Amino acid sequence: MSLETRDLAQVYSDIKVARAKSFLQQRQEEVQHLTDRLAIARRTCDELRRWMDDVQAEEMQAQKQLKRLEADLKEILPTLGYDFDLEDHRDANVVTLPKPGK
Repeated sequence: MSLETRDLAQVYSDIKVARAKSFLQQRQEEVQHLTDRLAIARRTCDELRRWMDDVQAEEMQAQKQLKRLEADLKEILPTLGYDFDLEDHRDANVVTLPKPGK
């Protein structure tokens, strides 16, 4: 029995147990730091997603307002003596270039 007791004492010595506890404590702290960083990253990702959704909603609203303004102008301009289509006016700025070699 004394050999078994001695082996147990060597395996479970205060120094080895303290070293194992210290190692596990460090690993637990590392896991906690990782968990904290993951939580921050998740909040950042969620915030960016909400922000992107808000920007897209604002862009859609601006597009609707622009289309409404164009419709109002198409309605009003002929009564003021201006009779042109807004899309046709945009296309008037486009010039067809000749193809090279012709």
